[in-house]
Amino acid sequence: MKKFVLLSLLLTFFSASAENKYSYLWGIQFPALITPDTPCCFDYDGDGVNDDGLGAALALMSELNENNYQQIADRILLDNEVVKAFHWHGLNLAQDNNNFTFQITDATINNPEVGFIQRYYGYADLTIDTALTHNLFSGELMNRKVTATAPMLTNFLRMEGPFGDDALTLYDVKFEADLVEDEGLCQGVCTEQELKDQTVVGSGKLGGVLPASEVFSAMNEQYRFCACAGVNPTQDLLTWEANDFAGSLIASCQQDVEASSCSQADYCSTLTHVCGYAPVLGLALDLDTDQDGINDAFSVGLRLGISGIDELNLLDLIFEDSFE
Repeated sequence: MKKFVLLSLLLTFFSASAENKYSYLWGIQFPALITPDTPCCFDYDGDGVNDDGLGAALALMSELNENNYQQIADRILLDNEVVKAFHWHGLNLAQDNNNFTFQITDATINNPEVGFIQRYYGYADLTIDTALTHNLFSGELMNRKVTATAPMLTNFLRMEGPFGDDALTLYDVKFEADLVEDEGLCQGVCTEQELKDQTVVGSGKLGGVLPASEVFSAMNEQYRFCACAGVNPTQDLLTWEANDFAGSLIASCQQDVEASSCSQADYCSTLTHVCGYAPVLGLALDLDTDQDGINDAFSVGLRLGISGIDELNLLDLIFEDSFE
């Protein structure tokens, strides 16, 4: 694989002409856990109110199992388990563009020891390989505000805990962000930042649809091999079915489990709690994607913090413009 160190890109990165520019994701934030009184970020069911069923579910689970899912999201980023870059294609903030496109792509961080403040100020060094997972967004750039959509977003949302270690896929994805470039403390292309309850949040907003089947399947896989709790790995622990009274898919544990023999350091020790709140998760489902009267998916609302990249290596850009 041929490697290009694009010094010319770094020299022209800040010019006013349209360029391929890059940013780095420094924050994924659950608004429901930071500012629960301000629903974010998109209206998915058409009632004029922003929807965030997943945020409501995480807030409830935080009370039941004392997990702080915002701290988990922060740690995942700081531990470089999720490293994402934004490829702003042909970006010129001085010109509106009705056909604006960009990618969210996997990346490798070359200085993994950098902390939150350094990442916030754009001191991350990245290598981007376009052969890695990426998702194309299309929309418009108006008055430095990007509004775009994508059919799906992969390898992005990880919550760990009962949801397992793998990223969940979002569908019908929506994105908005107010962008600045080389203004104030921003180096490169950044989202405008806001302060909410003494917490810095990004102006980037991302929404999506998360099918219940994907969440419950991930939970099945997470606990499938918990032999210490008596789980039979050849059978599903969780099953789910439509509940007409609740108007939602409701999950329940179909095996008798007892986690008292599991080490407290083992995630299997939480299995009894999971079986207790699994039915409650179904009540947080807020989208009926197939219009059959049964809610079968979570709406998702996230805030994103994005900053410029200090140094950038790009690998094999043969498909840079066509996104193939």
